[in-house]
Amino acid sequence: MIRHMHPMLAKRARFDADFMARLETGEQAVAKGTCYDVTEQGDGTGVGLCQMIVTDRRVLWTPAIDFTFLASLPLVDIETASETTVDTHRYVIRLSHEPLDRPRHAPAHNLLLFEWGNKVVVRRFRTTGFRFSRRDTAAAKAMRAELSSRGVFERRFEIHEG
Repeated sequence: MIRHMHPMLAKRARFDADFMARLETGEQAVAKGTCYDVTEQGDGTGVGLCQMIVTDRRVLWTPAIDFTFLASLPLVDIETASETTVDTHRYVIRLSHEPLDRPRHAPAHNLLLFEWGNKVVVRRFRTTGFRFSRRDTAAAKAMRAELSSRGVFERRFEIHEG
């Protein structure tokens, strides 16, 4: 019997396989999940929904299902981490780390107040923020555990409304 998969599910399955294939030899995935990269937008929506893998060595994330903007942050480069809750249940982890060069989207052209076109630029970041739907998602729990085991997780917990 031949089973056919819906095209969107097939695309997602290919993405998941390609994402897992980016792990290094011997690297173990601890958890997979979704989050928002709120590095540039504070606690807002950031660059949109990201797919994330937390491994025993690093955190990998990419917006949507586009590897053009794949970012990889080695856990040994993280200096401090703190947690915050926003809107009573949205959970945010903020990291300060060694400089990390990341590809970002930028307009290809601008004239006065007008911007248009697409290009990829590389920006350097020393902080990164991830917002999760809840504190107990698999990726959030795995990241918290990995950072705690390395002694960089500050137990500073704040709750911000709105």
